[in-house]
Amino acid sequence: VEILGVVSLFGYLNRWNDSMGTTIEKGAIESGNLYLGKHGWNQGKHNQS
Repeated sequence: VEILGVVSLFGYLNRWNDSMGTTIEKGAIESGNLYLGKHGWNQGKHNQS
């Protein structure tokens, strides 16, 4: 039951952040660019500008 609750919460937060275009923290942007940039990752609508 606890695992299901955690999975449900993070699913909800994922949709919330996507719908609201929540800005991404600087450290997360740097890590995303470093590890995922070569695979085509970008901030999309979560850009801080």
